Amino acid sequence: LIKVLIGQRRVGKSYIMRQLVDFLLEEKNVEKESIIYINFEIDYLKYKTISWLDEYIKGIQAKTSWRNAWIS
Repeated sequence: LIKVLIGQRRVGKSYIMRQLVDFLLEEKNVEKESIIYINFEIDYLKYKTISWLDEYIKGIQAKTSWRNAWIS
């Protein structure tokens, strides 16, 4: 399941995502290791490709026991 949150800069998208992460951790008892938070505003991530993201997520999945992940 992929959720996409789009909007103008500085309108609270990251804040909403942090609230979602807190909700998953506190209310739904999702394990912290099952949540992947990626901030694409960080310079070294700006020019990554979809293929890079796919390999990155597969690498994390191979190192952990989760079958599903929350990516924010």
